Amino acid sequence: MRKQQKADEANATSASHETPKSTTTQDDSIKKDVEIRVSSKIHRNWPADNSVCCGGRLWFGPDRKLFILTIILILIPTGAFPGQVWPYFILNHHPALTAVIIAISALGLVTVLSSLLATAMSDPGIIPRKHLLCPNVYTSDNKYYSAVGELIDEVEVGRQAERTHNEFGNKFYPPLFQQITFNGKPQTLKYCYTCQIYRPPRCSHCPRCDNCVEKFDHHCPWTGTCIGKRNYRYFSLFVGSTTFMSLFIIGISLVQLILVSVEEYPNVPTIGFGPCLGNVLKRCPVAILLIIYLSLALTFVGSLCGFHSYLILTNQTTYETIKKKDKFAFSRGLCRNIQTFLCEGWSRKLNPYGNIPEPILIIEDPQPEIKKL
Repeated sequence: MRKQQKADEANATSASHETPKSTTTQDDSIKKDVEIRVSSKIHRNWPADNSVCCGGRLWFGPDRKLFILTIILILIPTGAFPGQVWPYFILNHHPALTAVIIAISALGLVTVLSSLLATAMSDPGIIPRKHLLCPNVYTSDNKYYSAVGELIDEVEVGRQAERTHNEFGNKFYPPLFQQITFNGKPQTLKYCYTCQIYRPPRCSHCPRCDNCVEKFDHHCPWTGTCIGKRNYRYFSLFVGSTTFMSLFIIGISLVQLILVSVEEYPNVPTIGFGPCLGNVLKRCPVAILLIIYLSLALTFVGSLCGFHSYLILTNQTTYETIKKKDKFAFSRGLCRNIQTFLCEGWSRKLNPYGNIPEPILIIEDPQPEIKKL
């Protein structure tokens, strides 16, 4: 009898140990599933047309072919210039003058290419979409808030809007505009249905890249990406250095033509201007081609440089100018505008190699709490 009782107790003990074991296995499977979902990387599910690499340090826009074409168009004159113009000054003129020309040419080429690469490979100021901003976790105790609500809570809202329970469903259509006060002036926040956020002031959605970009200026196909808050300085340096190099190469090429004509034909009135010019063109064909090529490029790049200089001095963007929005709404005076351009900081908005915040537990709430903004 006692043996039977001991056997029953042993069986009961073993059964009690087996039950937690199965529960632990089930819990481990749940945790494993959660870990798999949370470890999903943003760049593998990137909703826009950008490509990212090197831990999110390098960004590429959708117009990669035009970006490569831009590099080729830059290398053509900068490769022909040292190959044909430098030798003339090295062989015929003072070494100090030649050294200055070579140093300026090399420094200018490095500046142009580095600023172009920095512009094309930088995050222009992409604002993450709603599902990348914060976890969309629904619970039964109404402790959930949309990213839109969090954004509006951070600013002074002039016109309040009431939401219905549809805000928390799959078909969320909030008011298109919200009025706020910025620097004592009324500003309008527009809702982006693609990114599902209210765009901050001076932000716009680029249809080519399919992103909302902070302080959006324009989409530049020649750099392959958008121009915004985070890469506008690089873009301005690229445009300015390209304009300077075009003027520099044109000037040196003209100097070469003048020196050659003076050296070869000191008595132009006796010989005639026509034969003199023809012989000079035969001797310096590359200089002539460089002048023609860069003069055509300068009509575009030079006008672009002048236009963006005006935008910098008035603290405007290309988008605001084209749309004819409130002119000089963000201008702080000439000196402050230049200081803003040179010293304005930026914060990292998105790490594309981070984890996507996904819901872990979804429990339908038949009567969600209505949140007033």
